[in-house]
Amino acid sequence: LETVYDEQHVQLYSDLVEPILTILLHLVKEQKEEESIFLGFDIIMNIVEGSSKLLDNVLPNLIQYVLSENFLLNKKLSASIKECGLDFLGVIAEHRKSLLTKDLAVLDRFVQVLFVLVSEKSSSSEDNHEESLSDVILFLIEDISIFLPKRKIYKYLSQNIAVLFNSNDDHHKIIGFHVLSKMSEGCAEYMKKDLANPIMNNYITNGLASQNPKVRAGSVIALAYFSQFLMPEILLFHQLIIPALLNNLASLDQDLIQKVLFCIDMFVGNLEQSVIQYLSIIVPQLLNILESPQAPFGMKRLAISGLGSCISASEHEILPYAEDLYKRFAALINNDDANVIYLKAQAMTEMGKLITALRTRRDLIQQLFVPCVDIVYKNLKETDDWEVREGAFTFFYHLALVSGEEFSPLLKQLNLIEIVLERITATEGLQKSKKQEDFSLGSDSEDEINAGDNVGCKTSFLDEKASAIHALGEFACACPSTFAPYMEQAVAALDQTHQYFYDNVRSQVAVCYFNLVKCIVKLSNNGVIPAYKKGLPCAQRIDPKAEEFLKIEVFTKYFHHIREDDAPEVVGSVLECLKDVVETFGPSSVDSALEEIAEVIILLLKGETFCQASASDEEDEESDYIILEHVSDLLIALSKVLHDGFAPTFQIIYPEVLKFAKTKRDFEEKIIAFGIFAEVFFNSPSCVLFGGKELIELGIATRDLNDEEITRNACYMIGNIAKNGGEAIHPHYPNILLYLKFIIENSIIPEARDNAIAAACKLAYSGPQIVPTAELLPVVLNQAPFKGDLEENHTVSELSLIHI
Repeated sequence: LETVYDEQHVQLYSDLVEPILTILLHLVKEQKEEESIFLGFDIIMNIVEGSSKLLDNVLPNLIQYVLSENFLLNKKLSASIKECGLDFLGVIAEHRKSLLTKDLAVLDRFVQVLFVLVSEKSSSSEDNHEESLSDVILFLIEDISIFLPKRKIYKYLSQNIAVLFNSNDDHHKIIGFHVLSKMSEGCAEYMKKDLANPIMNNYITNGLASQNPKVRAGSVIALAYFSQFLMPEILLFHQLIIPALLNNLASLDQDLIQKVLFCIDMFVGNLEQSVIQYLSIIVPQLLNILESPQAPFGMKRLAISGLGSCISASEHEILPYAEDLYKRFAALINNDDANVIYLKAQAMTEMGKLITALRTRRDLIQQLFVPCVDIVYKNLKETDDWEVREGAFTFFYHLALVSGEEFSPLLKQLNLIEIVLERITATEGLQKSKKQEDFSLGSDSEDEINAGDNVGCKTSFLDEKASAIHALGEFACACPSTFAPYMEQAVAALDQTHQYFYDNVRSQVAVCYFNLVKCIVKLSNNGVIPAYKKGLPCAQRIDPKAEEFLKIEVFTKYFHHIREDDAPEVVGSVLECLKDVVETFGPSSVDSALEEIAEVIILLLKGETFCQASASDEEDEESDYIILEHVSDLLIALSKVLHDGFAPTFQIIYPEVLKFAKTKRDFEEKIIAFGIFAEVFFNSPSCVLFGGKELIELGIATRDLNDEEITRNACYMIGNIAKNGGEAIHPHYPNILLYLKFIIENSIIPEARDNAIAAACKLAYSGPQIVPTAELLPVVLNQAPFKGDLEENHTVSELSLIHI
């Protein structure tokens, strides 16, 4: 039956469907021959996943049956048979979603049944580590939040969640938090709209304050998911989240403490400078955990990671805690106990971050960290552990980054370049397995990667290799004269690894190529990267050797990865490196490559690169968004550096970007598309000539979308079109002014209002006879200074000067 796709064969076998289903349902009713039931559902799911129409007439009734008291709601039916039914519904959600969503009564029933089952205490695995029916249902909820139309599924999920949280049963609240966690990826945009109320101010606030540690743990788990999928909106609630998390560190429940530590790590890493107000509480508590003999190994690892996030987010503001951090990290690095080897590796990594955070305090670096060089080097040479070597490389490349040429004597004395070259090409971590699925590389606690051809590999070996590649690039950039004799070996090592099977290795190779270009440019310019004049044609060029290296070694690899790599993260890294090349070296670094840059950008915007074409539906949306953000950054960088010289290239790309601003695109895509147009029109005014009028209409149409992130970017774009479009835009002024008036009067977020007011100012620049400055200026000054988009205060100043 699984192979019946041809219409003629469908007709031939269709008579078999009813008796087979009759037998299957009889077996379910009698709870006999579970293996036959599993096989029956397996066949049904395989047919559903294919293109056969064999079951089209029976699937609606089968769905109703599975959702009935005879199946999922049958308390006498075994969990394993119910799991078959849930798997069947998951396949329907992914491959025949209209069967669940066309009739909203069916969708409502579907969600209600899931909530009834997931709320049953007997189905929960709160107190054990085995997968329960509740776990299966939660995974299904995660899937349907991704696969089914968000507008429809979110309504029913949120209604049923409200019932759970309005209950007086703590178990229901725990389940509510688990459901919120699972749906936060698929329903992110809708949850962001409800984030203040009821999610944060009701559900999370009450959960964090609960006397029941399991309820508190549930709320912490939800926050960990939110910190991944509801960025940046979730950060607005840091004054609620961080103190509540810190209060829970005093709990006696170690499982809860570990969840809190994980959550703190996630939030602190994204808070950036806002974390400074919490350092005086967070850092001492994490250091206490690190020192506590009672704290288990996993808890200490999370504490070190949290400290690293504090260091990275706060940068030089970590100075008051630098000495205490140094002492704890140094104690771990000096500890020869084999039981703390992974903590030692982490300590070296975080000490490296601390060095970079304190880069303005060279005296402190000399006093505290340079004396650690010998012990870190000893660990690098004598400890046969990949994680320790990765930590040592991280320490040294941070020290090189901060020290510059002053690091050269150590680079020579310790033979660090030879060591990293050796580790880049090392192969001892790759080992043939005895069986296809049986890896045999040391501790079972480490993650293992299938390297293909029946080869197993530890991720720690691969991460060490990636760290060595990163170190190679930083050494080249910091000490170009010392590195120069190794350039040929470095290029050969990168050539061996630029198509390596591990994503992070390929990403680090891309970054390393960029750093090698910096090394070549510095060698020809007394150790510095020269300033450049923006715009085309180029007023000056970088060193010919650097241009040749870019053309032959770097761009060929970069463009290959964009077209052929299977990982969107690698493609994103390459696009970021291209942006860095443009911004660092100026127009002459890319003027001869603009045609191919446009070609690969168009492929990306069409979704026709290998990583986009090969992604599953679930991966496709996420990878497209990651890639679109990086494409946006690259286009904006090109417009900044090339000015109006970018216009011919952007005219080729323009139609593909325009598609993302259309009404049927996702909100996130619209935000990025309007942002691209706004910035490109600001940096390259002549681009308005071929894109202005059409985009004005699309921008005004955002009024009805009820999304202020979109309208904010649309206002910024319209303002730049008006400023640079001249008299051709004047006929559109009445409609534009009505739109801006609506945004100013109805905006909640200050940035949208500020951008709308600034856009009105730009209309006055270009058409003072239509928008008289004397009448507009008092209105504008009444709203100034802007507190949302501070840069737009400059726009108001310009208008004031014109009026004077």
